Amino acid sequence: MTRSSIGIILIIVLLSAVDCIATEERTFGICFRTASSGFQELELPNEVYDRLAGHPRIQVALPQRSDSLMHAYARFNTDHYEPDLMAEMASAMGVRYLIWLKVEKAGVRQTEHTIIPYVFHSHHRRYVLGVRMFVLDSFSKKTVASEYFEAKKGGASVLTYLDPDPNDPGLMQKYSLVKSKFDEMEEEISEKVVKSIVKVAHRR
Repeated sequence: MTRSSIGIILIIVLLSAVDCIATEERTFGICFRTASSGFQELELPNEVYDRLAGHPRIQVALPQRSDSLMHAYARFNTDHYEPDLMAEMASAMGVRYLIWLKVEKAGVRQTEHTIIPYVFHSHHRRYVLGVRMFVLDSFSKKTVASEYFEAKKGGASVLTYLDPDPNDPGLMQKYSLVKSKFDEMEEEISEKVVKSIVKVAHRR
């Protein structure tokens, strides 16, 4: 084997090693905490994972890895962002960065407007999803990103006659409709979350 051939092989090996190290430094894990009240069946961590998984030069762990840690170790099962604890979780997951997502709002607001006093009332619905995000660098134990995202969607109005009964079937909402509204908001927020994560990765 000639010296030039050996030199080329060494360059390839070194470039591969550098690329491997750079990729390792861009490993992310997701920790998701839902709100204590409001709509509970959110799939935001999966939305974020699916978007990040297809991004070049970023590796992301399955959300189930943080779920299993929180079930196995009580100290990880917290609703509060604690950098030291999150750094420990990131280490346990084998990632450098931990994405902490906490749902602060996940509800439906309903307002009533009187069209004709004591006769007709119009009921309007507004769906709200608010998510707080922190990104922790476990190497430095510093928070490298902190943002709040909120999405809102309007719902169909309902008209009631005379004094409305809170249990009026006309005021009840179909689960499929509520779910579709939250799906839309999760998609909107997950896109913004991923944009922030990509910025963090590019800065490192």
